[in-house]
Amino acid sequence: MRFLIGVLVGLLASIGVLYLLQRRAQGRVAEELASCNQDLELTRQQIAELTAAADAPLIAPEPARLAPGAGPAPPSSPEAAPDGDTVPTADTAGDDLRRIEGIGPKIAELLAAAGIASYAALAASEPARLRAILDQAGSRFRLADPSSWPAQAALAARGDLEGLAELQAELKAKRRS
Repeated sequence: MRFLIGVLVGLLASIGVLYLLQRRAQGRVAEELASCNQDLELTRQQIAELTAAADAPLIAPEPARLAPGAGPAPPSSPEAAPDGDTVPTADTAGDDLRRIEGIGPKIAELLAAAGIASYAALAASEPARLRAILDQAGSRFRLADPSSWPAQAALAARGDLEGLAELQAELKAKRRS
């Protein structure tokens, strides 16, 4: 009989210890859960801030344009998106950035998508930012050199076609040599 009482006391003690351990573990889990919830809330706030920053325009395009008849303009035709909407291209969203030496239709579209659709906006852009836009678009744009684009765009925005032509001639001469 004493043996059974000893076994029962031992079982009750074990159950008590297990209960205390379980309560302690629950307390730790509750603390960890509260910490995770705080981290989650901070992450949600950061996402909201980043989303708001991404939605804000980086540079407001200005309506500066080359004088009419300043050279042959490439044909303008907006492209159709898969859902049927019209996607603004460089020539429908602002100035024709393809007049800048080194910018073709694809790069003009990349710049327009990045909020650079006018000569003034391009002139105000840092070459490092332009390089980042090209790098993000993929390796096919790695040979493009945006270092002279802001200077060319500044001339175009002022309507200085003669200065623009001179600068572009210099750039072409440097590339040949």
